[in-house]
Amino acid sequence: MMTKKINVKSDFSTDPYGRDPRDGPDNGQRFREDFIMPALNDFEYVIVDFEDVLCGPSFIEETFGGIIRRGYMNKKELLAKVTFKHELKSYLEDYKYVVDNAAYGIERDIPLIESE
Repeated sequence: MMTKKINVKSDFSTDPYGRDPRDGPDNGQRFREDFIMPALNDFEYVIVDFEDVLCGPSFIEETFGGIIRRGYMNKKELLAKVTFKHELKSYLEDYKYVVDNAAYGIERDIPLIESE
């Protein structure tokens, strides 16, 4: 079983924020498309570690709810492949709420802004 661990702080950003590029470069859409989906496609299991990182629920919702909304995976598949880690119970509750309430179907994402 191949497992990929993504440490949000060291692999992505010390300050992840927002849903899409309008909110800044370290948004949930970019994290989903550039980090989470490639890992889910290449590995059997993915551990997403939010240790020492604070972010809003919109970042979590866009990242993980977006996987379901965009039809990449259903809830059962996502829960089977992803382990969400955070030292604060409220973040785990946000993640569970997002996955439980996500539904397939969304308009196209805003295009990601390329870094210069």
